[in-house]
Amino acid sequence: MVKVGKASRDSAGKDGRRGPPGDPSLPVVAIVGRPNVGKSTLFNRLVGARKALVQDRPGVTRDRILGKVEWSGRSFLLVDTGGLECDVPAGRLSGKIRVQIEKAIEEADLLVFVADGRVPVHPQDEQIARFLRKTEKPVICVVNKIDTAAHTDAHYAYYRLGMEPLVPLSAEHGLGVDQLLDGILATLPASEESAPEAEEIRPIQVAVMGRPNVGKSTLVNALLGEDRQLVDEQPGTTRDAVDTPFVWRGRRFVLIDTAGIRRRGRVTVTVEKFAVIKALQSLERCDVALLMIDAQDGVTEQDAHIGGYILEKGRAVVVLVNKWDIVKGSYQNPKRYLDRVREQLAHLQFAPIVPVSARTGFDLERVLPSVVRVEKAYRMHVPTGPLNRFLADAVGSHPPPSEGSRVRRLNYITQIQEGPPTFLFFSNLSGEVHFSYQRYLINRLRERFGFEGSPIRLVFRKKT
Repeated sequence: MVKVGKASRDSAGKDGRRGPPGDPSLPVVAIVGRPNVGKSTLFNRLVGARKALVQDRPGVTRDRILGKVEWSGRSFLLVDTGGLECDVPAGRLSGKIRVQIEKAIEEADLLVFVADGRVPVHPQDEQIARFLRKTEKPVICVVNKIDTAAHTDAHYAYYRLGMEPLVPLSAEHGLGVDQLLDGILATLPASEESAPEAEEIRPIQVAVMGRPNVGKSTLVNALLGEDRQLVDEQPGTTRDAVDTPFVWRGRRFVLIDTAGIRRRGRVTVTVEKFAVIKALQSLERCDVALLMIDAQDGVTEQDAHIGGYILEKGRAVVVLVNKWDIVKGSYQNPKRYLDRVREQLAHLQFAPIVPVSARTGFDLERVLPSVVRVEKAYRMHVPTGPLNRFLADAVGSHPPPSEGSRVRRLNYITQIQEGPPTFLFFSNLSGEVHFSYQRYLINRLRERFGFEGSPIRLVFRKKT
């Protein structure tokens, strides 16, 4: 298992038990149950956000999804899991999902067992109840989908499972959720209050983007040093955008593993469409995007499209050429191969390119330093004095092109935003400067101040 620079999760409790990433002082609650009983709907209701993908079909959730819940002045970490099937072969995808569920159960302080109140007690419910009793952990039994008068008394049948307390509720409509939260707090051990820090440094949000099956989840597991994400040869294994906080060299990160993004014409299944939407939404909240490409395939048209999405959202980017261990020996001049990658990703010329192997760990120690470096450039602010000296030099070497009979002059520059760095130019004329001159200014800004891995935006305004 690969450990990158002794990457550590901020998650080990006082008893040495390895818990899910997050605040180690917070207790952990895991939601479990057979497929399609409403676990993800309940998870979204409790965390107050649509973090988990929801659809009326079994097997939508596969990875463990983590969220923080606050209620009555207390907090706990909530873990959503896939549908638990007791009799499945270990090697199949459903068997790998079960392994992830068992890890969530092992890490939890309390289990919330969810059943479907609209149907009679299912044999799988009885199997799961027996399995959970063997863990000797406290369990709250939730009978979900009790949202009409016809189902008011349906939960009584579930007392036969021998689990108490038993809470009837409707996760979809929020009925009974307050009682569940009160029951969770009454069962959980009180968390220790940590001393407030003088100033908490915001974690770097890193979204791992790419086509299906390029190794995104394998990379996340390698950086974390554990099998946190589900990995399978079947494309499209990851569906939710899964956030995993961790600490590396004293710096806090959140890794966001996303679903593979295929071309629109090839996305036909509804659940995959939602997964792609959630992957693209991850760009809204990340600082740095890791664009993974498959070294065996080279840069495809879809890789370039995904790079365009990243650029459009104005996010810093590092390009990872994965599976480098497979192709490195096939090329007499690996540098020429990487130069061709840069040419094919012409719109991301500013991004560092790192060849890696998520499977073997080759050069993974370069990934997080690259992330830190480009995030620093992404957040960099240049004072106005050096900027105007830069402008004088740039205009002196290459004045703006004339616009008909009018001569454009650039009088003044200031930085108005970081993340991405955005610069405001004051001019004697209104309107945008020709794109070729804008490219010249961006290139000169990079030469003077760096901004590695970060897009640069320019705004022009008429001086008044």
